[in-house]
Amino acid sequence: MIRLYIFALAMGAVFLLGGGCSSDPPSPLGSEFIDNGLIHPDSIEVVQDTVLIAGDTTFVVSDFLFNSNSLELGRRDSIEAWPVLRIDFSNPGADTLRTVRSASLFLTYVGVNASVGARFVNLAAPLAESDTLVSISLGDPIPDSTLIDFDRTMQPFPRSYTLPPALVQAWIRGEQAHNGIAVVLEDPIDTAFVSLGSSENADPGSQPFLRVTFTAGEDSRYTVSDDGTFVQDLFPALGLLLADGGARRVYLPIDVGVFDPNTLIHDAKLILHVVPGSFIGQDFVLSVYSPSTDDIEDPRIRSGTVVNTLTLQPDSTRLVVSVKNILSNLIAGELEKPPLIIRYTAEGTAIRRVAFFSSSAPNGLKPELAFTYSTAPRFPR
Repeated sequence: MIRLYIFALAMGAVFLLGGGCSSDPPSPLGSEFIDNGLIHPDSIEVVQDTVLIAGDTTFVVSDFLFNSNSLELGRRDSIEAWPVLRIDFSNPGADTLRTVRSASLFLTYVGVNASVGARFVNLAAPLAESDTLVSISLGDPIPDSTLIDFDRTMQPFPRSYTLPPALVQAWIRGEQAHNGIAVVLEDPIDTAFVSLGSSENADPGSQPFLRVTFTAGEDSRYTVSDDGTFVQDLFPALGLLLADGGARRVYLPIDVGVFDPNTLIHDAKLILHVVPGSFIGQDFVLSVYSPSTDDIEDPRIRSGTVVNTLTLQPDSTRLVVSVKNILSNLIAGELEKPPLIIRYTAEGTAIRRVAFFSSSAPNGLKPELAFTYSTAPRFPR
């Protein structure tokens, strides 16, 4: 009897599961849901659209190139570059009791062997390798050892440039502050551009140093504690300038207020159009990140969550960046609507530049978001 009862229950279950099947074709949603009107067949819509970006700008990170193996001097492509260096007098030892007879600053060419007219100028404020230093203040020019001539001819050989012995002695003894030296271009129409070895250069023979000879015949060699290149970008203020050396980053606010929070993003791309003729340099590897603040004056603007990394080719006419994930998170309210920032991945290592058209450009050239999304399903009441 127990076995018959179990068999009857099993047959009843088979009837309930199989006997209710109809000849209707299968539906991914289930035909009973559509037929009963619980979900309308046209309630999910796939949309392709674009949104123009407003409030875009460029902000300055640094006017110095500090992480390069060379110091740049000259003018080219609307760029003006001055080497800046600070000699390390922190441990002069017995030299404080000696009298300087002669002193020469050694700067070695590592690039184009052209002659450039320049002057050495004291810095009015201490030089320090920092990405927050965005200006330079010049003091008095430094003559050569004759105390008369201020003009220098920067050239491959000789690679040494004399300094006044009394000035160097005052630096060694701490009687006068040594903030650093700027090598400033002399001729405003000189278009030569050369590279000198920096303290980061892998070849010790290319690194700058100061050689001091004392009256009793002793020699001392002082190395450089900080050095870099001060870069002025004289490119016309056209569009959004993404530069290195004088580091500028591109700031792009994203407005997601037009989206329903339940929107499903299938694809999203940030598109910027390149200003023709704005490329200089090479190695255009870019990073796009999302900071935790939208305030350009806030130091937190300089770092954030990486959204994408890509390489821009020097013959490109536009920059296209996939931003699907960050846009989805913004729409869902998981982030506080920060901007997107574009920077060079290896910022501070080379002089390079590209400009993009801004939101004030003609239609078709403005920065935009192009996206594909599904609207939220509509359920009848």
